[in-house]
Amino acid sequence: MLLEATLQKLIKIGTLTVRFPNGRSRTFGTGREPLAAIVIRTERAKRRLLLNPALALGELYMDGEIEPGPAAFSRRWIFSP
Repeated sequence: MLLEATLQKLIKIGTLTVRFPNGRSRTFGTGREPLAAIVIRTERAKRRLLLNPALALGELYMDGEIEPGPAAFSRRWIFSP
């Protein structure tokens, strides 16, 4: 809940879709582009993102605890001309 409240306040431009460890998804932002998505695989990852997001983001990605969601890459960067 705390991470969701924080994202709700922070995402003011574009749209971020987050899939949480329990399988639930939530969208933050305006609903417009740019689009991004992230999958958070563990509760530990949620805590670490709250405490130190700048450091945790890279470490959690390397540890496989978070990953970009399908909207983040497949539509926007890979298939764009």
